[in-house]
Amino acid sequence: MRIFLDTIEEEALGALWPTGAFAGVTTNPLILARAKTTAEAATERCRRLGVGQLFLQAATGDVETIVRDGRRLATLWRWDLWVKVPAYGDGFAAMARLRDVRVRTAATAILTMGQALLAAEAGADVLIPFVGRASSSGLDATKLLSDVCRVGRDAEARVLAASVKDEAQLRLALEAGCWGATIPPELAATLFRPAIAEPVVARFRDAESSAEE
Repeated sequence: MRIFLDTIEEEALGALWPTGAFAGVTTNPLILARAKTTAEAATERCRRLGVGQLFLQAATGDVETIVRDGRRLATLWRWDLWVKVPAYGDGFAAMARLRDVRVRTAATAILTMGQALLAAEAGADVLIPFVGRASSSGLDATKLLSDVCRVGRDAEARVLAASVKDEAQLRLALEAGCWGATIPPELAATLFRPAIAEPVVARFRDAESSAEE
């Protein structure tokens, strides 16, 4: 399962991307707003770091607005790009329109099986269920992932688990067979330095120090 960084913050991205542990970067309007940046600046930051796979989200609005912005975003990145479109309202028709002009789309904010089915039929290349949001809303995140992965297999669409808050939710995505998962920098930091591994590494350090004496 591929892991994507759910951030465009310069410091976090600059520290984590060079580790070679991530497949790509995902963004949305909230992430761009928190970083006080634009899609254009975000793509330039990713380009400098050598990011290959990127998710950018089209503007909300009616079908024409979404399609117009999706096509604009597609011109910003010449490597692997998916334009995220919320699986809601006019988003389904916009995905179908973008498919017709060969812009790859990712149906985001999926919280129900129905959204996944409609998005797959509309031609979404990637289905993005919100695991953490499902759990915090009292939904069965395991069932949601199972349903979306089944829809994805039938439609030959990839499934990218998002809104992943901890390692337990990451495990759910792995067990469901998701193609990938997005994680925030805070979770990435805990994965790099799990508390249970620290005593083992400490013993290695002690042994190295003793050998040098």
